[in-house]
Amino acid sequence: MNQIVYKLLRKRYQQLSSAYVFPGKNGKQRVTIKTAFKAACRRAGITNLRFHDLRHTFGTWLVNQGADIKTIQELMGHKSLKSTERYLHPNEERKRKVIESITGISHEASTNLPQNEGSV
Repeated sequence: MNQIVYKLLRKRYQQLSSAYVFPGKNGKQRVTIKTAFKAACRRAGITNLRFHDLRHTFGTWLVNQGADIKTIQELMGHKSLKSTERYLHPNEERKRKVIESITGISHEASTNLPQNEGSV
């Protein structure tokens, strides 16, 4: 959880008279979030979104931000890298960014090569 989410949840919790950040009816513990999630999606006009899709988005965002697979595995709580790999979807933009990220490295390396006249 990042600091923005932590602060928002902390503020919400402090404003409630319940022991729960997202209480159910009468301030009691929710048994499931399914009903609340579906209602929130309906209010937002979002269709065909499953709660698990949020987990998939989280994993994809981590990849897009350059997180390594082991860090993603730990953050998502996977026991094996095989589970984590399901969230990794290389796309053309991501591949292009990775290649561009080494441009500075390859340029620096090439300028430090010995300059031998006449050699290929």
